[in-house]
Amino acid sequence: MRPWLWAVVTLVLFMGNTARADDARPPSEASMLVTGTITLNGDGTVRSYTLDRASRLSDVVVGVIQHNLPDWKFVPPEGHPDGVTGKMTLRMLSRPIDDKRDRVSIGSASFDDDPADKAWHVTYKNRGIPSYPMVALRVRETGTVYLLLRIARDGHVQDAFAEQVNLDAYASTQLMSELRERFAQSAVKAARDWTFQVPTQGKAADYPCWYVRVPVNYLMLPRGELPSTYESEWHAYIPGPRQSVPWNDYHPSPDRHSDAMASEALQEEGGSLRLLSSLDGE
Repeated sequence: MRPWLWAVVTLVLFMGNTARADDARPPSEASMLVTGTITLNGDGTVRSYTLDRASRLSDVVVGVIQHNLPDWKFVPPEGHPDGVTGKMTLRMLSRPIDDKRDRVSIGSASFDDDPADKAWHVTYKNRGIPSYPMVALRVRETGTVYLLLRIARDGHVQDAFAEQVNLDAYASTQLMSELRERFAQSAVKAARDWTFQVPTQGKAADYPCWYVRVPVNYLMLPRGELPSTYESEWHAYIPGPRQSVPWNDYHPSPDRHSDAMASEALQEEGGSLRLLSSLDGE
């Protein structure tokens, strides 16, 4: 576990569910992150895949993945005629059909090259912990901010932008809007002081800058409890609106708008694993 990835408030007593009784409503949707690896053939078809902690996944979740993933088609990986292996993260969603049944689906997915050789990739150097917003402390709200960072050639953060803020409990529309704003401000402020190791080998070493996405988790925990990774476990899912990046020189990859990111993820733009088909295999 990398401790700097979490803005955590440690509590002496368990504070219970973060939803407020006066304006809360039960979540209509649940989410789970499933991580693993995927191997592509040179033509972009799927050769094989593995799921982390597969024994903890239900037959329904495994079945949905088995039904869809083998039919996915990717952009043929440039420079890898024999295929390529990378990391994948799937955000599974569970929506109620009626009082007794839920529909499980793959809501989003992200893919990253395997950073076995760090000289070819952007990696963390120094990353400080963001401050916990006071309004979130008062109402006991937790959530995740998804940041897009522009990294300069000296490894410093040239710019930072909060693309999306997901919350873990319902509140009034006005309060949720304020919470998302405060979480975003906190994460962006902290990120501006982070530093990174930049690529020194490969094609990316010549880039004028690098774009990366990182999640910042805000949690409240009883004393001594370790943060949950949101992986292989169902949690309330209250996604925030995705914000358009205001940088004129930024041209995103079409498949890089996903909140399917594991807690320790650092996702680079321009990776070799780019999904062409839809998540249902079509």
